[in-house]
Amino acid sequence: MKVKICGIANRENLLEIIELNPDFMGFIFYPFSPRYMKDKLSPVDLLEIPVSINKTGVFVNMNVIEIVDIVSKYNLDYIQLHGNESIDDCKQLSSSGLNVIKAFRLNKDFNFDILSEYIPYCRCFLFDTYTPEYGGSGKKFNWDIIKKYKSGHPFLLSGGIEPSDAEKILSFSHPSFIGIDLNSRFELSSGIKDVDKLKMLMKSVR
Repeated sequence: MKVKICGIANRENLLEIIELNPDFMGFIFYPFSPRYMKDKLSPVDLLEIPVSINKTGVFVNMNVIEIVDIVSKYNLDYIQLHGNESIDDCKQLSSSGLNVIKAFRLNKDFNFDILSEYIPYCRCFLFDTYTPEYGGSGKKFNWDIIKKYKSGHPFLLSGGIEPSDAEKILSFSHPSFIGIDLNSRFELSSGIKDVDKLKMLMKSVR
């Protein structure tokens, strides 16, 4: 079970989360997010993260050239595209040697067929809750929707996962399900995670 802890925007908290050894640590480069990290964490701060943890930048409809520049500046390992990025955007970024995670916001009418053309350019997908706004909502969607997803391409599950969800996560079954994305339901305040709650859930699902 891979674990991605996203929305980190505080240096002391970053150091605490490193000790949990998640598979991914996510940093939001979307200026309209309350977890926007650019003025709160420096590239030097991210050097504290060991190579065993994938540093992931989260972007929303940002220009490809700007993304590449930020990846270089912060030495990111993955990029997560959380807006309406096109197949061509993913292709350009993948062709630049970047590891792409493409997020999709799901509701009962979501058409999984559109994902097939993204597959060659994305390491995995991330399935989140549909909202009119970009970014996390802290709300769950009906995970049964994913039964319609027939591709073997891996995905992370996101959207309002909370500390009490360990049993639900362990009972969720899909051949392409590889892990979970944790964010707002584990916060003390925006950008600062409750390390004890993270530790408890990670221990349960791993």
